Amino acid sequence: MDHARHTLLRRRRLHVHRLWPEFIKFHNLKASDKIRFYDPVPRLHTHHYLIAFVKGEENVAQMPEFRKDNFLFQIEMSPGDVGYSNLFISSNDVRNHFPEIDIAPLDRMTEIIKFTDAQNKDWYMDISRYNSDFYMIIEGWDGFVTERNVKAKDLINFYAPVQPSHEQHFLIECVRNGDENNLTEPGSTKNEGDEGKQSDRGGPSHRGSNKDKEIAIG
Repeated sequence: MDHARHTLLRRRRLHVHRLWPEFIKFHNLKASDKIRFYDPVPRLHTHHYLIAFVKGEENVAQMPEFRKDNFLFQIEMSPGDVGYSNLFISSNDVRNHFPEIDIAPLDRMTEIIKFTDAQNKDWYMDISRYNSDFYMIIEGWDGFVTERNVKAKDLINFYAPVQPSHEQHFLIECVRNGDENNLTEPGSTKNEGDEGKQSDRGGPSHRGSNKDKEIAIG
């Protein structure tokens, strides 16, 4: 880059706002990471640039550890779970394993849960109260289902992270139907330590028919 062009770029301020939060979230950028801009070849138009980022040394990601001792609970996917943009979780599972999430049945508030998957990607999902028996994950669930190609009969395992970033940070893992590494029997929502106990999810969540869920969602 010649000196005149470099001086011109220094004098102009580039203000990026549209889609910038999505870029930060998608690449999990942190303070001290570096953003670099380049001239493209060929340039498609006058405002066309290339962007790259370099992780700061203290932010080099460590792959999450899905420790068996940290296993929380498991949900078998129904056709409705992967066909709609939401996932129902029983109030008992939320109370026992996500204790920081405490929303009254008639409260319309929404909390955000951070899930890190086996590929070390963070997913920020909105959770709200559906009724007295169930919570519902809405925003963010469909993106996870699509990108990880989750199918009916697959198992979603939830874990406590070894080093959580905050109190509402958990690990999420998709286990393919028939995978021998399943921690519990298909359809079970028991905690690893609760031998012989299974919670009946019922209702709009997992054991009702797809038609029942469609009616419940409206």
